[in-house]
Amino acid sequence: MIMTTSPTAAARKHKILVIDDETIILQVLTLHLRSADYDVVCAGSACDGINLLPSASFSLVITDYHLPDKNGLAVLSAVKSSKPDTPVIVISGFLDADLIAGILNAGAARYLKKPFLKTELLDSVAHILNAGQDA
Repeated sequence: MIMTTSPTAAARKHKILVIDDETIILQVLTLHLRSADYDVVCAGSACDGINLLPSASFSLVITDYHLPDKNGLAVLSAVKSSKPDTPVIVISGFLDADLIAGILNAGAARYLKKPFLKTELLDSVAHILNAGQDA
């Protein structure tokens, strides 16, 4: 009997940290990511998310840019200093061209402007995680 690894089995290996202060955004992102069989851990603030970094091995961090305690660049910086190989997606409804350039120059793998489609999120996540496997 030949056994193959399904895409969903591969996705289960990936743990994603999602940081957003809006509960509904956390719920929607969690629902979308879990529908693709990713393991999701949520944090409602930048500090809570940053504090989770040492305790788990995350394949990806998704963070809102506008958080009440720190901004997405601070989260990105914390991820890059503690887990430099962990990719980060920054999301926001208020990104302009200069901010996007700054986010990408600081090392973000990608940005997504809210609102975005489920397919856009899942395609971005899969592309980033697959690129990491190819390297």
